[in-house]
Amino acid sequence: MSLHQPQPLENCLEAIRYFFQNSEDAVIVFGQNYQILTTNIRAQALFINGFDVLTNSDSGVADQLVDPETSCPVLLLELLLQRVMAGEVVNDVELLLNLSDSAQDIWLSVSGFPITNDQDQIENGVVIIRDISDRRSQIAQQLQEAQRDLLTGLPNRSLLVEKISQAIAQLDRAPGAMVAVIYFDVERFKAISDTFGHIVGNGLLLQLVNRIQACLVQDDLAARIGRDEFVILLTSAQSQEQLLAIVEHLIAELSKPFTIDDHEISIRVKIGIDLSQSTNSDPEDLMANAGTAMSQAKQSSSEQYCIFNQDMRLGNGESLRLELDLRRAIRTGEMVLHYQPIVIIKSREIVGFEALVRWNHPVRGLLSPNYFIPIAEETGLIIPLGWWVLRESCRQLRLWRNRFPQNSKLFVSVNMSSQQFAPDDTVEMVQTILQEEGIEGKYLKIEITEGVLIAHSESIIKKLGQLREMGIQLSIDDFGTGYSSLSYLHQFPFDTLKLDRSFIEGADSDYEKLEIMQSVVRLAWNLGLEVVAEGIETQKHYAQLRGLRCELGQGYLFSRPLAQAAAEDLLLQSVNDNLLNP
Repeated sequence: MSLHQPQPLENCLEAIRYFFQNSEDAVIVFGQNYQILTTNIRAQALFINGFDVLTNSDSGVADQLVDPETSCPVLLLELLLQRVMAGEVVNDVELLLNLSDSAQDIWLSVSGFPITNDQDQIENGVVIIRDISDRRSQIAQQLQEAQRDLLTGLPNRSLLVEKISQAIAQLDRAPGAMVAVIYFDVERFKAISDTFGHIVGNGLLLQLVNRIQACLVQDDLAARIGRDEFVILLTSAQSQEQLLAIVEHLIAELSKPFTIDDHEISIRVKIGIDLSQSTNSDPEDLMANAGTAMSQAKQSSSEQYCIFNQDMRLGNGESLRLELDLRRAIRTGEMVLHYQPIVIIKSREIVGFEALVRWNHPVRGLLSPNYFIPIAEETGLIIPLGWWVLRESCRQLRLWRNRFPQNSKLFVSVNMSSQQFAPDDTVEMVQTILQEEGIEGKYLKIEITEGVLIAHSESIIKKLGQLREMGIQLSIDDFGTGYSSLSYLHQFPFDTLKLDRSFIEGADSDYEKLEIMQSVVRLAWNLGLEVVAEGIETQKHYAQLRGLRCELGQGYLFSRPLAQAAAEDLLLQSVNDNLLNP
């Protein structure tokens, strides 16, 4: 019998009934007055206590549907059915089903659509409900794992920044309270690990963590932010004297020998400290300052710890000269852009460039951002510099897109500072630049770091949403370094996650890094994010990322950042290669 031969109507109806009843999703059909006309087997199993939870607002109904955003009860009638019966198709509304006889909530994804008659009048509404608890549980587990160090179970840098931010926000609630950040690493740890082996090295770290935890009280927190780097967030000390007593106790405990597999190992730590009583403090600054103080302590043969002070930064005279030079450079056109290709990992086709600013200094030559960006941020010069970078990047992209129309995907990725997001006219500035340079928003990616989100967590969502409405893609940069928090992946409308080079480096020989990298890529898939891997330098890096099905990448394996002319030549070569090997 031909597959295309029409089947009797009763056979078709029987097949529809079979699929309806045996669907893995709960299916409920409602009438015009929102009465339930029919349900399938899965719906009856899911709503085992009855269907009143869907449409009955009577407080006597034991089960509840809950909005996960507000934790408030909702009625399916108000949330979805009225929209469906008005002719709207509703997709994937997530709700929690709170069953009175179960301690575990059920995550639901609810969709609905109307059914019309021959006169195009709405007669019924169909609601399809999928249990997504397993998927949500998997995402939650990945979120938790990605915020914890796999070896020690301590918070990693991402979670630490969140906790410091929360502690800073609490300062105005307790007069005299302070936040202290204590930074240290294990001197000669690499030599210890190389000499006694990886297992002994890990054992040392685990015992070290136990001693750190024993020195802290409940409100304090220790985090592992690197192979042998640790940061302690201390909020329990009420005075500098109490703080230093805790630090000295910590140093004394860590100075005692460790015994691992019959090896007696002694270590030495030098500690850097920064503290604040201001709610305007920045977590990144506190950590950076504590790191600077640690470096200062290491220069002393007698001091075991050092408290940060402003004199440890660039000397005032040199800082002022640098600021004046930078102002002149922005005004007179000494700033230039270099472009690092972003490629499709599978094919190595160039699909975009990251624009990176350089300073073509008349005396010192080409200077990297590490030299002048800190002073630009400190003085506010980062704002005019940032807008120049965005405008110049868009201008160059327009020229390349006009010259290489074959590369229809070509985009440019630009970093924006937190200070650029502070003014009210941020979105208008971006829109003006795009219009004046003749670039559609969909060809621009804006990269932001956690500093943007922390500094303006209340106002940033609206601005980011407006940028996305313009078609602009949003990317969270340096993911995994502490400049990006996993909670922000849900909270803010990102399209792309840039996997930091620290994940890539050593992943071919460090199983721990490889596991983290795999978890992050899986997490991005689950959240619907595109992944761009930075710092790809070797064929092993490339093979690993290709095996993980990471979409895009950049790094010295493909090309270092290039001046405009060299980048254009590389783009021409990529276009020609793609034409020859489509």
